[in-house]
Amino acid sequence: MRTTFIALIFMAAFSLSACEKKENPFTKADIDHLVSLVYKNKTREIEFCARQWADQSVAKSGDLKKCEAIAVQLIHLFQKEGFKGLTAEDVEFPSLWITFNKKAKAAADIKAGVKQLNDAFKW
Repeated sequence: MRTTFIALIFMAAFSLSACEKKENPFTKADIDHLVSLVYKNKTREIEFCARQWADQSVAKSGDLKKCEAIAVQLIHLFQKEGFKGLTAEDVEFPSLWITFNKKAKAAADIKAGVKQLNDAFKW
């Protein structure tokens, strides 16, 4: 009876440890490095998906579905940088995309400012 009880406890503990959720590798990565990497390889599709992934609570499910192919492309990009075993869920890491969107907005603001300055000095 006692060995059966111990065996049940062991099996329950073992099965619960299998349910432990996999940690996203990006939680310990340098977000600025990841943002720079994605920014160098950005496309309109990546920029669109970045807005969706930054706040998935307001994204349309159809838009998120469209971004699955982009996530696969980004997995390959990140694997070249040494990230192994990534899933599409890992790529949809909100902190990464919030930071990416801030960088993209700042770059667009600078570009608009330079254009406005150039336009002001045209004769």
